[in-house]
Amino acid sequence: MEFNIYDKNFCHMIEKSNYQMLKSVYLTEVIQYEYGTIVQSKKINNPWYNHAFISQDKTWDIKKIDDFILICSLYFKMKKRKSCIYLPEELKEIGSFLKTWKYHIFEKENWWYFDAFSTFQWASIHDFLIYELTANNFNDFKKVFSVGFQLQDNIEHIRCLRKAFVGQKSTTHIGIIAYKEFTPVGTLCMIIYEKFCGIYAVTTIPKYRNQGVFTFLFEYAIQICRVRGIQHILLQAVSTDECNEVYKKRGFTNIFSRIGYLLDN
Repeated sequence: MEFNIYDKNFCHMIEKSNYQMLKSVYLTEVIQYEYGTIVQSKKINNPWYNHAFISQDKTWDIKKIDDFILICSLYFKMKKRKSCIYLPEELKEIGSFLKTWKYHIFEKENWWYFDAFSTFQWASIHDFLIYELTANNFNDFKKVFSVGFQLQDNIEHIRCLRKAFVGQKSTTHIGIIAYKEFTPVGTLCMIIYEKFCGIYAVTTIPKYRNQGVFTFLFEYAIQICRVRGIQHILLQAVSTDECNEVYKKRGFTNIFSRIGYLLDN
């Protein structure tokens, strides 16, 4: 099937699929409006899971922008969350408008795409062992996740991940751990939704970074996707020069970028 990964409808489908995946782990509500969507989590007080976003496939006018910002402000105030709105990077004029509402930029994120059936050659180092995540090795996963991410709400993240990837039998939620000899050194979680596979919770113990752990984990994920006939692999990451270079070298394509705006205190 022919498709254009830069097509706005395809990008919107990716956004929609991503939030359905996140809903299975973190999100409490996903509310769709004509020109955007609001997502919220009772479990985690973090802008990644409590924000609104403007759809990739919409053209806005100033009145609709104003209405949507007001809806977001009231909604997040009611939920006792800080108001956060993500915009497609190309809609910079809306960003200027948001600043008049006392929003400020707090991050830029890239959405990366990988074709599981591409001929891209990975050069992984086969110096690691891979085990799928179970109740028996969850403490190893917890250790790597906690050290790798060091988030303020790590405990809640880990509870959500345990429930989704260990607490219930599922063929759509797969966690994997990389080991160097007997030491857990990296993690990766996959969520399969329809024709897409989302990659989440990817991290490596700092001591073992730049040694091919991510490459080895991702190779394993690609093989699972191929066996299941899943072509579209998605990865969402904060934009940094280092991360961008890593993903480009490994055959990912940056299909779109978003800028996150937080309401001032």
